[in-house]
Parts: sequence; C-alpha cells; structure tokens
Amino acid sequence: MNTVKYKAVYWFFTHIFLRRIGKRYPDLFKKWVYEYTDNALERKIMLARYARETQPMFEEIAYDLNISVRRVFTHHKNAVDRLIS
Repeated sequence: MNTVKYKAVYWFFTHIFLRRIGKRYPDLFKKWVYEYTDNALERKIMLARYARETQPMFEEIAYDLNISVRRVFTHHKNAVDRLIS
C-alpha cells in the first residue's frame, strides 16, 4: 500500500505541484531547491525542468548538460524524493 501512496504523491509533485510553483514563483522554487538538494547537477536539472516558462523534455536537458538521459532521470528522481520526504 505504501508503494501506491508514494506513486500518487510522486505523480502529484511532478505533474502539478512543481510545475505550478516553478512557473508562478521561480525565485521561491530556486530557494526551495537549493535548501533541499546539495548536488549541483540535481539543482540544474530541477531548475531547467520546472523554473522555465516552457518545460523542456528530459532529452533536451540531457543534451544541454551533456549527460545521458538515464542520468537525468536518476538525478530528477533523487531530487523529488528529497522534496517529498
């Protein structure tokens, strides 16, 4: 049952909450990401994904940062996990 709750919260965070906070309050979102994430790459990924007017795909972020898409997914998941817990 915990897995279902986790997936529901994760989906809400990534599809609704983070998108709205990042678009409407980019300064607050940046401050929030810097408080909860020590990894510089995770910060760049979160800010690139949510603090822009248009949301780029993970492939575009991977190309911009010159890393693999799988690594972008991993760092994104780690950052969202920190924000949830």
